[in-house]
This record gives sequence, structure tokens and C-alpha cells, in this order.
Amino acid sequence: MLALSEKSLRVEKVSKTFQTEKGPLSVLKDINLEIGQEQFIAIIGPSGCGKSTLLKIIAGLDNDYEGAVYLGEEKVNSASIEKGFIFQEHRLFPWLTVEQNIAANYSLKSADIRRKVDELLELTHLKGFEKSYPRALSGGMSQRVSIARALLREPQVLLLDEPFGALDAFTRTHMQEAILEIWENKKTTMVLVTHDIDEAVFVANKIVIMGAKPGVIRDVIPNHLPYPRKKASEAFQNFRLKVLKEFERWESFALVEGAGI
Repeated sequence: MLALSEKSLRVEKVSKTFQTEKGPLSVLKDINLEIGQEQFIAIIGPSGCGKSTLLKIIAGLDNDYEGAVYLGEEKVNSASIEKGFIFQEHRLFPWLTVEQNIAANYSLKSADIRRKVDELLELTHLKGFEKSYPRALSGGMSQRVSIARALLREPQVLLLDEPFGALDAFTRTHMQEAILEIWENKKTTMVLVTHDIDEAVFVANKIVIMGAKPGVIRDVIPNHLPYPRKKASEAFQNFRLKVLKEFERWESFALVEGAGI
């Protein structure tokens, strides 16, 4: 197993403003969030609440904001190998095979890289497809290649920006199970942005509910359901209902607040 050092992730008073033709637009306001080592966090919220923007700030892909982000005791100022990022699209190189895409800028002739790639092929259930090109892969398989590529660099944190949103329901469920298997095996801290409450309840041990205009954290709900989770179970459905009610409560609050009532 690839070794990981222990580092927590902290977001402190992060605010983000975009300049538009109509003037400044506040996208995020006073975001405070602490994510412990090996936690799996899901961030849910309405469209336009700044979920993806927050994820890019955590990744170091956006530095134009107020506040600070820390990985351990080190302030995050830029992208680094300690933070892997999975986009909504797989972004594979079509001229490279699966194993070459996983290795990316590294040489498969290196014994260490070859060993790590083989390990990740096994972990992501891509063994037997290592010589295949992206055009021969399904959407779910392509995303598994992207995840394996991100894990090759042994990140402290894996950030996932709605990576399963374009998949059909069956493949999406399979990918949720796959990412949980990877998390349980690697113990990498994961932060998932999703619109799917079922997905959040299924994978995460902490669910962050965001509100919009500007993006704020409305609630943080610990998820103590034991793994593996069954979506049809009574406990799962009860907790899902709890999260849904909180989400709808804050949405109703935001509408009233926005109306000035």
C-alpha cells in the first residue's frame, strides 16, 4: 500500500468575489471547514452556490480569494501533488493507453512506477484493459483511469468535482462503490462535490450543506451509518430523509431571507 503522511485540511474564513459588468458578485462568504485525515466529505447545495469554486480554492487552482486554506500546517498557495483533482470529464489523453494515461508524465520503464501502476490497475478493477485506448472505454472506466492517475502521485487529499454526474444510474452506483473501495483501501482524505443526496449519504462520513447567493455553509451533518451501506435499508432512508429535510429547510430559509421577509 502507498504510504501517506497524516495531514488535516482547514478552510478559514474563505470569501470569493467575481467582478461582473454589473459590479462585484459575492460567490463565497466566510467559509470555515475542517476536514480530518482520512475523512470522506460530501458537499451538497443548489446550483450556483460555489461548490466547485470552493473545491478549486482548496486544490490551489484559484488564488484570488480572501481567507486561507491549510493542509497540515502549510498554507495552500498553489496546486501540488499533495492534492489530486478529479474533474467532471475524465480528460484522458486519447493517444495513450490506460496504463500510459495512469503513468502520465512518468516512465513505465521505471520499476517503481510500473509497480504503482499495476497496483492501481488492480485497485480500480482495470486489470486486463491496460493496453486499451480511451475510445474503447465506458464512461465509468474512463473515470476510474482518471482516479488511478490522480492516486499515482500519492495525494494527501483527493478532490472530486461531480465526477459521476454524466453517468447513467447503474454505472453511477457502481462508481460510488468503486470510490468507497479506493477510500477504504488507501485512506486518502476525500472531498466530493455532488448534487445527489443519495450519493452523499452513501459515501460520506460528513455532509456539508451549502446555501447560495452568496455561497455559505448552512450545516455540517456527521454520517455515522456503518459501511457498507445499503440504499434500500431503513437506516439509510431515515438518514437520507433527515439530510433532505435539512437541505429543504435551509433552502426555504434562503428564499425567505432573499425576499426580505
